[in-house]
Amino acid sequence: MGDVGVERYRAGIAEQYLGRYGRYPLERLAVLDRDPVAIVAAHGRESLNARLAERIVEDLLEAGLDEEAREYA
Repeated sequence: MGDVGVERYRAGIAEQYLGRYGRYPLERLAVLDRDPVAIVAAHGRESLNARLAERIVEDLLEAGLDEEAREYA
């Protein structure tokens, strides 16, 4: 996509109502940014729910944030 395409996508997402199930684009952008705080926030919050926590760890690992993933787990 390139930097310009990502910024256009980010701007388009910001203008949309994402609804209840619209977090996926935000999660992907947070992984792309390699921002651990944004990754957790994109999932809605820190969670005691095991499946959600697993998804957060998976995204942290995908972003190359191995140490943060270990700490979060």
